[in-house]
Amino acid sequence: MDRSGRTSTVAPRAVGGDRVVGVDVGGTGIRTALARLDVQGRPRVVAQVQRPVPTRTGPRGIDAAALLETLLPALDVLLRRGGARSVEALAVGATGMASLGEDLAERLPGPLAERIGARHLVLAADAVAAYAGALGARPGVVVAAGTGMIALGTDMTTGWRRADGWGHLLGD
Repeated sequence: MDRSGRTSTVAPRAVGGDRVVGVDVGGTGIRTALARLDVQGRPRVVAQVQRPVPTRTGPRGIDAAALLETLLPALDVLLRRGGARSVEALAVGATGMASLGEDLAERLPGPLAERIGARHLVLAADAVAAYAGALGARPGVVVAAGTGMIALGTDMTTGWRRADGWGHLLGD
């Protein structure tokens, strides 16, 4: 119940529940953004941090240790700038996650959840993050072009299709 004695139909948010972080890990750097959610759940960016550090690869794909060396301090600065101690959710879209992300999938969740206090953590290929941001759950196609390039699309009934996105392996 609220102060008026009425029962609320909206569950209370946890500490940090009105804040979310998005991370874009590209071939030439990392971009982060902290957003506060309004009462309708729409994000408003309150802080951003960028680090122009090239993504390093190793025998297991993208080097998770090297990424964490850059990403964790960037997240500390981001939270400080945005006046947050924790967040409800953290989403990381990383170049090569689909084909070079074995090390990332194993080594990122623990340190990220511990450092930023996120209740929800999502790791996705950059093309998937671009698709979700642009189209949500609608059919369509996105082309992500940066250091590398990839096209990803679906009609939402017969499956997903991908073109290119092999980075340094095949010379995007």
